[in-house]
Amino acid sequence: MKPFIADICIPTYNEEKNLDNCLHHLSIQTLYREDLLNIIIADYKQDHSDEKKELKEILGKYKNVTLVNVRRDGIAYARNQGIRLGGIAPNIISFDADSYYNRQDAIEKMIAPLIPDRTGFSSGLLTHCDLQIDGKDKSDTVSPIVFKVASIAYKVLPLTMGQCMAFSRTAFDMIGGFRDEIFVKGIPGEDWDFTIRLCMKFGHMAKVYIPDVVVYTSNRRHKNLANILDYTKDYR
Repeated sequence: MKPFIADICIPTYNEEKNLDNCLHHLSIQTLYREDLLNIIIADYKQDHSDEKKELKEILGKYKNVTLVNVRRDGIAYARNQGIRLGGIAPNIISFDADSYYNRQDAIEKMIAPLIPDRTGFSSGLLTHCDLQIDGKDKSDTVSPIVFKVASIAYKVLPLTMGQCMAFSRTAFDMIGGFRDEIFVKGIPGEDWDFTIRLCMKFGHMAKVYIPDVVVYTSNRRHKNLANILDYTKDYR
């Protein structure tokens, strides 16, 4: 088997209803089809009930999937455990189970800036929609105006969100991974905190914004621009 170019880490907690759709979209990624993508499922549900059985049945439908049973609750801890215990690739993609990419070469494009120097990070655009309505993707319902506003924010703010972030394993190790107990107005902000610390370590220019890569995610954890601005106001 070829060595993996990228690990994609997906923390899960009762995500069975979303995960099959997520993995289906990942299975058509170019790196997956070439056996260069390793999918890590970091499950932090603490029981071993029928839900665990359902999770394993879903994962059994796909190749190159590693299941890491996380020892305690917490999305940041789950991301760290998945990356450290389930991955070996030099590049890492952070993702969420209720999300999917807009194009089949998205991961390939996101890791391309990381390969030369093994540091820094990259991001595409994140937007919200209902992932499935009547069995069909409804990503085309998002207004182009939203894309333009969000693109400006992604270019000027030193952060990305967990559903659309790529970074090197070297960078991950150098800043100590994700931090627990990071919340912004009650919303988990471990991904915002992580990318701000990447900027502080490598400089703001270490971030590469890729405007044609978009991640669509559900509205259930909607994060608004006001929260982002509030969180980044003390960034230097």
